[in-house]
Amino acid sequence: MFLSARLTVLVIPLSVFHAAAVVASAEEQKSDNQETAPQFAASLLAGLLASNSSMRSYDVTYTSEFMRLHPINGLKCRDRKCRLAYDEDEKRGVFVRWSLIDAIPETDTPRNHSDLSAFYFDDSEELFHLSALGRKRVKLGKTQNVALLVGAPRLLSMGLVAFPDTMKTISDDDPIWANLTIPSRDMVARAESSDIARVVRRKLNGDKPENETIWLFSLETLLPVKRSSFYYHTVTGKRYLKEVEDFQWTTCNGHYVPSRIRRETNQRARVSDTDIRQFSDIHETHFRWLSVNETLPDELLDWKAIRTVQEIRDLLVD
Repeated sequence: MFLSARLTVLVIPLSVFHAAAVVASAEEQKSDNQETAPQFAASLLAGLLASNSSMRSYDVTYTSEFMRLHPINGLKCRDRKCRLAYDEDEKRGVFVRWSLIDAIPETDTPRNHSDLSAFYFDDSEELFHLSALGRKRVKLGKTQNVALLVGAPRLLSMGLVAFPDTMKTISDDDPIWANLTIPSRDMVARAESSDIARVVRRKLNGDKPENETIWLFSLETLLPVKRSSFYYHTVTGKRYLKEVEDFQWTTCNGHYVPSRIRRETNQRARVSDTDIRQFSDIHETHFRWLSVNETLPDELLDWKAIRTVQEIRDLLVD
């Protein structure tokens, strides 16, 4: 399956999780009940996953800006405008991608690359790729991930893992992030204030911490406003920040959806045997939601309706 998976998680209205979170928060304030914190944490993450998976169909355009200033390879910028429409019941969708990449190496002339493509897919083992070079039918293996192949983000995992998520999975029926909704002693939650809750999930290697993820949830919307991930040095045990992701949310047809996601990832590059430099990848995405859980036009999902490159470009609604 692609982008929206059939999960064993129940789709429960956010108001239910809001009530559960408030009760759990109140109980934590009354006592230091160690069993309550994992339940509170899991309920917030499960509510986010339920909200994402409740989108049975959607049509969204988004612009994505990526920038990296590498100490050796120089500056790389990528602007991408996309449209993603998918119908879970009909099991078909389209992903339109227009990318402009500028690379400015320190020791080379600037390189530019532009790509405009549309990908049509369904529950069969093939997709149709339309571009300036014509139409092409692409055969897929049974376990090949369409999102990874064409670069379309998986919306089901928004807020749980870094966006855009094109992580390869063998099956979306049992994804890695679904484990975040199961209460365990490696996760805790605390109400930081009257409107913010902190969820911490720490992975141990034996008795030593290996990595850690911290979410800040709004108790008004029960949605994350920030996600930070860390790793621990294997020798010193010192914690280092790996990435920070900030979220802004809006509503479309009664569903919470992101309007902006900004992620900054810390990287390191070895310039010489004694010189290791830090740099950052910055990825910012702005969304425009055209519909959620509404009937999608047949012509939007039909590759036969596209005859020219201009018609592919016209799918990217301004």
